[in-house]
Amino acid sequence: MASFSMRIKASKILLRTHVRKLKFNLVTLQGKVRLSIETWWSKSLSRFLMVSIDRCLNRNKHKLLVLATLAALFVLVSFIFIFWWHIPQQEINSAVLTPKERLDSENAIRTTLTQTLTTLIQAVGGAAFIAGLFFTWQNFQIAQQNLEVGQKNLRATEEKQVTERFGKAIEHLGHNSLTIRLGGIHALERIARDSDKDYWQVMEILTAFIREKAPWPPQKEEAEKNKIPIDIQAALTVLGRRGKSYKEGEDYRLDLVATDLRWANLTMFNLRGVNLQEANLQASTLIKADLQFAVLTNSNFKNANLIDAGLQNVIGKETNFQGASLLQANLEKANLLKAQFQDAYISGANFNEANLESADFQGSSPVRVSFEGALLTKTNFEDASLEVANFQRAKLLKTNFKNAFLAGANFSDAILRRVNFEGVVGLTAGQIEQASIYDCQLPDSL
Repeated sequence: MASFSMRIKASKILLRTHVRKLKFNLVTLQGKVRLSIETWWSKSLSRFLMVSIDRCLNRNKHKLLVLATLAALFVLVSFIFIFWWHIPQQEINSAVLTPKERLDSENAIRTTLTQTLTTLIQAVGGAAFIAGLFFTWQNFQIAQQNLEVGQKNLRATEEKQVTERFGKAIEHLGHNSLTIRLGGIHALERIARDSDKDYWQVMEILTAFIREKAPWPPQKEEAEKNKIPIDIQAALTVLGRRGKSYKEGEDYRLDLVATDLRWANLTMFNLRGVNLQEANLQASTLIKADLQFAVLTNSNFKNANLIDAGLQNVIGKETNFQGASLLQANLEKANLLKAQFQDAYISGANFNEANLESADFQGSSPVRVSFEGALLTKTNFEDASLEVANFQRAKLLKTNFKNAFLAGANFSDAILRRVNFEGVVGLTAGQIEQASIYDCQLPDSL
């Protein structure tokens, strides 16, 4: 019995010895396997990263960014491997623990490392986000620079094209063929619309063309009577429909000085601020034309059609409107010294606050014309029909109304000094009772 017990004890001791050897062999095997895995992982990862870097550096334009990304990825993967697998094993192997205690310790260490790793990943993610913003901003700056370069190139190309078109248009303008000249005129108009830089040069070229081809007085015999040349009319049309005008996009006046514009059709044209000094517009049509602020000194509008035209603030001396039709025309604040309106049709015209010193309206028919606030020094209305004319607040010094028809004319608050009313018809005392009268020659009936 005792012998049997001894055998059992010996067997137990032997079994424990074998178990310990087995555990030792297992631990040794586990270490070898771990070492093999670590060696294989390091070699594989290194090989993969080297190949990837080589390919990316050869193909990708942003080599620096790719290299930095791969390096960060390598560091991150290595960090995860070392801290998740290697460190817990090293920490546990240095202590004598039961398998359960070993497992619990490894899990505790891994939990702590997981939290640390999570924090680190969040920090890396934030840094990556900031880096992404930086590279996005950098790409935007590059795109902006490329856009500016593209726009510069486009402008240079457009300027080159405009220059070429400009040269051809001027060449066509001097051609002997009328058709080609007309093409040159309209080409210049398109250039003026497309290029603000060349706008005023086009205007100067067209006005110079008119001055050269249609000077006044003419330098040669007229080829055709009562008709303006076609190319001159075309150039005037371009000027008349331009979108800008003097002091409204143009710093200077268009120069049509001493030009022959007889029989021209300038209906509704924009001639604001144009210099028409000594120009001849006899028998021309200017219905609803805008001539505000124009210079009309010694200009000739004889028999011209100026119905409903705008002549506010025009400047002129000895301007000829004889026989012209100025029905409903607006000459408010016009400065027309010694202007000639003999036999003109000016019914409904507005001369309010105009300076008509020494102007001559003899024989004209200004029915319902307004001269309110006008300066009429030495103005001649002899034989004029001034029915229902308005002279309120006008200043009349040495004004001549001899034999004029003044029925219904209003002189309220007007200043009448040395005015000649000899032989007037239709004037009553009530019409001038509110005027200031000084040394005037009144008819016997008053």
